[in-house]
Amino acid sequence: MGQPGQFSMGAAPAVRQPFACSNFRKREHISLDNLEMVITCIAHSYSPNNALMTDNHQSWFSVLSDWPSVARLAVVLALLFAVYYGVVQTLPKNTQEFNIKGVGSIVFAQETKHGAEYLAIVHPQGWQETGIAVKEGDNLSFEAGGDINIDLGGLVHSIARRHEIEENIIGREKRAGRWPKERDTFSPDDRFTPQEKNDIKPLWMWSDPDGTDATGELSIPARRAASIMSSVNYGTLLGAIRETGATPQRSDAFKIGKRGNVSANKSGKLYFTVNDVWAYDDPTFPNKFFVDNVGFFWVKVTVSAAK
Repeated sequence: MGQPGQFSMGAAPAVRQPFACSNFRKREHISLDNLEMVITCIAHSYSPNNALMTDNHQSWFSVLSDWPSVARLAVVLALLFAVYYGVVQTLPKNTQEFNIKGVGSIVFAQETKHGAEYLAIVHPQGWQETGIAVKEGDNLSFEAGGDINIDLGGLVHSIARRHEIEENIIGREKRAGRWPKERDTFSPDDRFTPQEKNDIKPLWMWSDPDGTDATGELSIPARRAASIMSSVNYGTLLGAIRETGATPQRSDAFKIGKRGNVSANKSGKLYFTVNDVWAYDDPTFPNKFFVDNVGFFWVKVTVSAAK
């Protein structure tokens, strides 16, 4: 993503004004009416070599032929369009502004009578600092939603297997000479056998902030013991409080899930992640088991001072 920007949440103009991607990188104020264009600019910034597309738009084929770019783009677009079509609508009507600090660290802020409310987007790629400052003794409450999957490879395998089965079915129809007559009405999935339906089912399904219930059945015990919180499901939303720029340790983590309430045991910044295997003994690549996680959670955070 480009440089951080600030959005002004004032009334949208009657006529949409032209917006250049270069303005977004210059941290200029952007109206909510131009949010769709901002999303487009961010998506373009995830083209190969992370270069912003020019006005004549380089071919999307170059993106689709590059698997790492496809994976990053899918996650970014899912996150950003969710913000545009869903998360923004959950903001209080009197919200004046929100700050974008980078994909996966988007925070909406609103002062309240007793403290502040925030709306954050959590990516499943490891610990992320939200920028939300808390003081020791503050009461923190959380409400979360969204879905993630901790096995991108499994999803890709499921899709590839489905395509293989569909091609085999269509091939049989062509060899039987039936294809020319039925090609406009034929649906291969109507011919899936029970075994084929089972073959295309991902091993690890999408899960909400409470994590996947299949953790106990599918996880490797020794590997699960190396997860951030071995007592909770893979994919569960977790939080921590540490100083700026830190990597929270297992002892810092607390469970949030769909809903949670904690009292801050220290002052610092609020961090989020999802529960997965974190190799604390490998400083060169501690998040190796996070790289195949996709999706996002949104989290509403309410911070109030201790009474």
